[in-house]
Amino acid sequence: MHVTETVLAPVRERFGEPALLEWEGAISEREHALATYDPKRMHDVTLFILNGERLALIRKPQFDPGVWRPPGGGVKAGEDFVEGVRREALEETGLRIELRRYRVALHDAALAALQSY
Repeated sequence: MHVTETVLAPVRERFGEPALLEWEGAISEREHALATYDPKRMHDVTLFILNGERLALIRKPQFDPGVWRPPGGGVKAGEDFVEGVRREALEETGLRIELRRYRVALHDAALAALQSY
């Protein structure tokens, strides 16, 4: 994975330490296929875009009808993390955003184990 501590250190310095969320649990074969269909593409960011009391949510064709989710996607190798977040926001929502917080860092033990093979 190209989003390493070297990439995240300036983000932490600028926006502060995020809360660490560790998750371990089963995922379905379909969910795993969605997350790993392209080994070069990694999901690095999930965006919580707020406008007052409103939260931006999107639908994607690969998810079941009626499923809404926060926008997100991958930061490209060599891309500045903050610029990657801005690009993903624009691609997924058409919105130009300003990153204000780095809220949560997630470690998925199950996915990390799969990636280590």
